[in-house]
Amino acid sequence: MNTGQRKKAQGELPMDIQAPPPRATSKVRALNVKWSSHDLGDSVDRKYELVRKAFKEMGFTVEGFLIRPSVDSEGDLKRKLGTFFESADQSTLYIVYYHGHGYVPVAREPKDLILFSHNDADIDDIWDFGEEIVQNRLGDLGDILQSLPDLSDNTALNTLNELSAEISSLQESLARIRPKLEPDFEISFNSILSTVLDAKGDVLVILDCCDAGAAANAIRPTDIITGEYNKHAIFACREGSTANGDMTSALCKMLIDRRERVKTTLKDVEKASNDVKWAEEGLRRAEDELASARLKLRKPRHGNQPQKTLEKIKDAKDAIEKAKTAAEKAGEALRETIKTAGNMQKAISGREIKEGLIEGLKEVEEVRFRSRTSQRGIQIPLTLKVTHKVQRKRTGAGC
Repeated sequence: MNTGQRKKAQGELPMDIQAPPPRATSKVRALNVKWSSHDLGDSVDRKYELVRKAFKEMGFTVEGFLIRPSVDSEGDLKRKLGTFFESADQSTLYIVYYHGHGYVPVAREPKDLILFSHNDADIDDIWDFGEEIVQNRLGDLGDILQSLPDLSDNTALNTLNELSAEISSLQESLARIRPKLEPDFEISFNSILSTVLDAKGDVLVILDCCDAGAAANAIRPTDIITGEYNKHAIFACREGSTANGDMTSALCKMLIDRRERVKTTLKDVEKASNDVKWAEEGLRRAEDELASARLKLRKPRHGNQPQKTLEKIKDAKDAIEKAKTAAEKAGEALRETIKTAGNMQKAISGREIKEGLIEGLKEVEEVRFRSRTSQRGIQIPLTLKVTHKVQRKRTGAGC
């Protein structure tokens, strides 16, 4: 077996295969994705909105998509991705950002990351809820209803208010338990990956879910480096780990901070530009003073003293030299500031956004470490629990 055959058999890549070259992009379009119904509470909704605001502030075009839990959830997402990439072009970077659940089935080959809407309903949760309804809420309602025939007009209003409060409390209990009772629906990441890889443009996929790193199992090395366009991915955690919820907030903070630095740098450009104008204005005034002094020296009038005129000429020449030096320094400062602003603007305009986001993950890790450590240095676990109900049905990690 020759070297090329051996590499092919081992799944390795020939040395002559090269990744697509970096591509300059001037625009960024983002698809912000979550389930329309889920059991993750306000956390996912807040992060979804945080990404929308941060990307908008960065000047990105942001489109939201809510996956409807149904038997065709996977088809809905694939069709949406197809529409999103339909008019893809080389001048645009496309970002797909998913918020929600994720897990890896243990017994499935090849390995696959499953995106899903709800955890399974736990029978203990349902039993506790039923016990609360029967023993507490319905019992209280029954007592109130039994006392209604004996009520006088003076107490009827108060009793009806109590009845209304009990009904409101019951509705809150129902709202709290309802997400746990809804059926869950799943989407295979393997099944939607081809839509991403076939996109005629550079794509960055960001997965903020448990087991997010398992998505890499679906990507073959040849898919990564032999395509015409660059495809990148950022994962909230590795396979077998739970997402602790701080990646999105840290990532958005990094983007906003970078944007603020650009704004500050642009202000520096404006200030440096004004300094150049003032220096040039000072130079013009000094030159005018010199011309005026020379004119007086050539055409002396009554009372003019040549010695004082010569002193004015000398002072004017000195002022001109100082003004020239100031103008040169201001011009150099302006050029450097414009260069800095250009580099930073390029970094947020799409050309280097992939690298910028990936570099930002270092800040994410720092934020994670700080969030897990108290002031006394005690480690505080903030990861989400994987409940036994998920392990029973899916027999895999998830959140």
